[in-house]
Amino acid sequence: MKAIKKYGIVRQAWIKCMRFFVAQFPANAVRIWALRQCGFHVGEEVYIAGGLSLSMMNSENSCDLVIEDRVSIGPRVTLILASDPNHSRLIKIFPPIRGKHYYWKRCLAGCGSNYSAQCGDWGMLGHCCRSCGDRKY
Repeated sequence: MKAIKKYGIVRQAWIKCMRFFVAQFPANAVRIWALRQCGFHVGEEVYIAGGLSLSMMNSENSCDLVIEDRVSIGPRVTLILASDPNHSRLIKIFPPIRGKHYYWKRCLAGCGSNYSAQCGDWGMLGHCCRSCGDRKY
């Protein structure tokens, strides 16, 4: 397990800018480049449609995303990499959750979906579903 490192203000702004490119830029190559600039691993022949939303921390490196070769992610998909109660008294009861996402070779994530899961070889995560845990689909 890697040590959590806090980012400075410049790195936080850079990640925020790259997340905008991942979601809004029309060229797939730029979206993949922007994900790599955020510190994530992206394999070969990956297609990421527009509107990919990343729920993660800009201020630290506590979230991992690994997208291997030949993975396709549809439009308007939300990848939930971090979840916490945001400066609430509930943080003592519900500690922050930091996730690791793995999308193995030849995986498809459908459009308009929210994911906090892993997708295996030849797997598919369906349209408008919410899945959680460490299950392989």
